[in-house]
Amino acid sequence: MTEKMNQTQAETSASAAKPSFGERMAGAFMGFVRFLVRLLVVLLVLGLIAGALYLAVPYAYRRYVRPLEDLQARVDILQQESVTRAKEVNQQLMAMQDRIAALQGQQVALAKQLEAQQSDWEDLQARLETLEQQQQALSEQLDALNGRLNEVDATVGDVRATAEALQESWQSWEPHLQAMQQQVVVLRVLESLTRARVLIGQANYGLAADELKAAQASVAWLQSQQPDDETLPQVSEQLNLAWEALPKAPDVALKDIEAAWRLLSALLPTVTPTPTPEAAPAEASPTPTPSPTPTPTPSP
Repeated sequence: MTEKMNQTQAETSASAAKPSFGERMAGAFMGFVRFLVRLLVVLLVLGLIAGALYLAVPYAYRRYVRPLEDLQARVDILQQESVTRAKEVNQQLMAMQDRIAALQGQQVALAKQLEAQQSDWEDLQARLETLEQQQQALSEQLDALNGRLNEVDATVGDVRATAEALQESWQSWEPHLQAMQQQVVVLRVLESLTRARVLIGQANYGLAADELKAAQASVAWLQSQQPDDETLPQVSEQLNLAWEALPKAPDVALKDIEAAWRLLSALLPTVTPTPTPEAAPAEASPTPTPSPTPTPTPSP
């Protein structure tokens, strides 16, 4: 009896543990619902990821990729500009080298001209020293004559005639001295123009303008001494044009200086032997004929 009861209880508990069809359908439905929920969650997560990528990719492109592309484009443009600029600089350097070579040639030519002018100046200086020596000798003779005039009162008339002859001799010498002084001033102007050309060749336009100013002052003095000369106003005009052309147009200034140089060179006479006064004929009077003492003309 007891065994039967135990068997009956075992069968009852086994039947109670086995699920029914409805429970199985409910479990399947709940599994399907859980599957749908999981699928929706997965799809939602994938949608969020896709949306994030859809929004993040353009932002990343605008934020990082696009600036890199713009920077690369600018780098390419700068490289092209640097290559073009390098070519232009090379061309400018070559042009400057050619110009420097030409200026060096001009400087050599100007140096040779300066040496020739220096030689002419030395010759003129030697002539002036000779004239000064002659003037000193004439002054000594005049001093001796004054002493004899104080001692000899009887020969006053002869001395007066001699003085008149000396005055005429001085008047004949004075134009020569004035002409030589004017020639010295012309040479001084030519020397200033030579220095101005050399300074322009060295691109020292300030000192070149000072030399042109000095030349203009000397030419103005020559105009005051020779108001009827037609060449000096042209020289003054060329010097003014050269001074105004500096420092913007040194080539134009050089042309104006060259024109003034040619005009001034035409004013220099051909070198001739220094004239010497003829000796006065011997007279019965024991008093020697003195020579005049030239009065130096003030320099400009």
